[in-house]
Amino acid sequence: MSASSAPGAGHGRLTTKDADEELARRFLTTVLGAPVTVHDKRSGRSTYDLQVRYPDGRRGAAEVVSTRTGKQTAQAHAVRAAGYTADSRLSCLWIAHVTPDAEIKRLKPALPQFLAELEQAGIQSLSRNRYYGPELRERLRRLHVSSCMALPATAAHPPGFYVLPEVTGVWVGDGEEIRLFCEQFLRDPAQADVQQKLTSADTDERHTVIITTPAQLQLHTAVDLGLTPGQAPSLPAWTDWLWVIASQELPARGCYWSRRHGWATAVLT
Repeated sequence: MSASSAPGAGHGRLTTKDADEELARRFLTTVLGAPVTVHDKRSGRSTYDLQVRYPDGRRGAAEVVSTRTGKQTAQAHAVRAAGYTADSRLSCLWIAHVTPDAEIKRLKPALPQFLAELEQAGIQSLSRNRYYGPELRERLRRLHVSSCMALPATAAHPPGFYVLPEVTGVWVGDGEEIRLFCEQFLRDPAQADVQQKLTSADTDERHTVIITTPAQLQLHTAVDLGLTPGQAPSLPAWTDWLWVIASQELPARGCYWSRRHGWATAVLT
């Protein structure tokens, strides 16, 4: 499977939930070697997302959840919609990184004037982690800009700017962060419907699938590096399999745990 056939590619009508389920469906099919089909048809009746049908007649129920928040999803959509903005007030190609609480539609009208003033002052890069005086620091705070950098404009990109989510760094350990995150995530009351759907499933086994996005950088990076915890997760009885899959263009990596076999990793290519 090529990168161009990544789940959701070329299907503009797919929702984020649909894309997550398709990624999970393909991943489970690859690992389990059994057909995995969509079970929740969005008919209004609350039920689990995917069904596994093994050749020996056993069935499995899988519920797919994402670590992304509504605010992160909204900002990601706004960033994609904004694209590149050309502006005659500028002479450079600017890349501005913004904090997770930045509202793109409010930022875009104010950003060109700010960037133009930086050019006039001879400033080519700016980071909120460095101190430039109280006035500039306050303007960065009000704009929700964490850093910005000027590059030479090109024919394809005349003077203007991109707005992108801020770049962050994180320390990735030995894989135990995957286990700890999942334990806490599934204990959150916000995930109570996962328990309800899997507990009520009349199947032989139950799978919890967590799709992690780069917004949870430590978890996403650990999974993408192929790390696995050294200990079994402390999970409720209604989960027989735990899957953690990194949401990205193919190849997509993931790790999984079952009560019978322990931890393992796989790559969807």
